[in-house]
Amino acid sequence: METALAKLEKIASPGSVLGLQRMEVLLNILNNPQDGLKVIHVAGTNGKGSTCATISSILHCAGYNVGMYTSPHLIEFNERIKINNQNISDGELEHFSQQLLEKLKDWSKYSKEEFPTQFELYTALALNYFASRNLDFVVLEVGLGGRLDATNLVNSLISVITPVSYDHQDRLGKSLAEIAREKAGIIKNKGTVVVAPQEREAEEVIAAVAADLGARVYWVGKDTNYRAVRISSQENVFNYSGLRFELTDLVFNLKGKHQLVNAAVALTVVEVLNCLGYNFTEEAVRKGLEETEWPGRLEVVKDKPLLIIDGAHNPHAARVLAEELANNFSYRYLILIIGILEDKDMEGILEQLVPIADLIIITKPESERAASPQAVYDLALNLAKGELIIKDDIQEAVDFALSRADKDDLICVAGSLYLIGKVKKLLTR
Repeated sequence: METALAKLEKIASPGSVLGLQRMEVLLNILNNPQDGLKVIHVAGTNGKGSTCATISSILHCAGYNVGMYTSPHLIEFNERIKINNQNISDGELEHFSQQLLEKLKDWSKYSKEEFPTQFELYTALALNYFASRNLDFVVLEVGLGGRLDATNLVNSLISVITPVSYDHQDRLGKSLAEIAREKAGIIKNKGTVVVAPQEREAEEVIAAVAADLGARVYWVGKDTNYRAVRISSQENVFNYSGLRFELTDLVFNLKGKHQLVNAAVALTVVEVLNCLGYNFTEEAVRKGLEETEWPGRLEVVKDKPLLIIDGAHNPHAARVLAEELANNFSYRYLILIIGILEDKDMEGILEQLVPIADLIIITKPESERAASPQAVYDLALNLAKGELIIKDDIQEAVDFALSRADKDDLICVAGSLYLIGKVKKLLTR
């Protein structure tokens, strides 16, 4: 039987359309569920999901009820909408989807705009669900950009900007400054914003936008600081020095040195909340960091041979992944399974990952936006030092990698969240 969500997806306008007009109408029809929510709104290019998960985990461990909305999902849609780290149930998802279907039957009566896109419908559904629960906070991840994103009709308590780098240049602008300006579009008039360390070009733009709006900025790396203590494939230990907190030997559950930036951003958000009168014990902070879960980022899904999935889908994230593999993992041969969406900087991603692999298997992510494996192969040909082959089917690509791998080798799957989600599903069935 077709679910109400599937019916909604069928009638949605295709693609993603930046702009807030449809979303305004949509939320009005639902009586503006966002207005009663205390929102922590997170934009940025890299680390948005990890940062959302870390903030949510600490808030939950401190005794607060927390909603979290992120995208895309890895295996099932329900992952996008959580309360206290529990996915929305199938029953609740059906109920709120059905409610939305009913309310939108007469869309043309309310608006001359095109019908909302899938992402706009998902966002409205999530906000409506959160409003029906007695939540202390909602952690909301931007879908694309910030200024014109469907999530940007909330009046956030704190805006957060994670590291900004190149991605979606066709939609957000060619220069880092243009991209940063779109991300900074979530900063509110006289609001509060926590900003991760940035390239100078991005930092200057964010500072200027905040100044124009009279917003208070907390800069990670200046107002608050962190220092790595021990980094390995097994653990992430660091110290944090903040506005009020001085914490040593913090254990963070997410792997990779780059994750420490996300942890420090989350801790700065928690400290700002602390300054606003919300209570956090040191025990809750430590427990929240230790219990943070965010799948698909340097995630080990198999042992002997070690198989890692990582959602790196832009050049910056690919470079970080390559550094992690070189510095924190030991292996004999590296086998790379890669598939990329055609609207990504394919060459930039391949330049970071292809030269370090002994065997490169090119496959096709499960998305209509997937690049053809042949197009990826052609770009990878001059970069490859190892063997290069195409396996269109993801199951075949995984089977082939496993047939070629010894127990001391490492298989890394990267390039697209749609690819790693499918691989995780295949291996954890």
